[in-house]
Amino acid sequence: MPSKDRLKNLIGALCPQGKPSLDQIREYVGSGVTPWSNLTDDQRNMYDSLLKSFTGIAFVRSNGFEFWFIKDFEKGQTISKWYRGYACTARAAIILARMKLIGIQVSFTNKIPKTFPWIDFAERSLSLGKWMFSSWSFQENKTKNSIEITAISKVYQIVQRSPEVWNLKTFVGKSIRPLTDKKTEDKIEMKKEAKHFALADFFKRIYGYTDIQKEISIDDYFRPLN
Repeated sequence: MPSKDRLKNLIGALCPQGKPSLDQIREYVGSGVTPWSNLTDDQRNMYDSLLKSFTGIAFVRSNGFEFWFIKDFEKGQTISKWYRGYACTARAAIILARMKLIGIQVSFTNKIPKTFPWIDFAERSLSLGKWMFSSWSFQENKTKNSIEITAISKVYQIVQRSPEVWNLKTFVGKSIRPLTDKKTEDKIEMKKEAKHFALADFFKRIYGYTDIQKEISIDDYFRPLN
């Protein structure tokens, strides 16, 4: 763990003009270009050393990624210190956790919330942790009265690290509409709807989440508001 003086110097290097404004933090979260992106090699080594002295834990929630940096994790909850980032993109969650780690708190704004497509968040979760996304495929079936599009997501799950052993899992979603429906020919929208249900199938079977929404209300820093 870096000494207090070295850590103070590091924070000074990260934020030479003082704590960043909310507009700067918004830019960091949106672009991924943060104060630590421009550190010198020595400062980078110190920063990496700082991060390695913390335990990192990540969770997938029903509408966002939750990331924690934990100091003294092995000493238990009463002694350890936890720094949390929560957002609908993994990168934003990690950046917000790092901000807290170096003493920068970002309050929720009172502005009108934005929306983030749940399907975009959910697709990102298919390639995190023990999961590796493989492919999407679609099948179309027409009957006399309806049209059905089935979305099939294939995802690998690692079950053993050394040697690596992967299991292939399949998740399915369907979009069905009557042929008399004016939206029947909008197959792009039907494919999107089928993908949504396939991803909901993944979240229900893997995480147990059933409270799935089409849109996530977020603030300026990609943090879910619901």
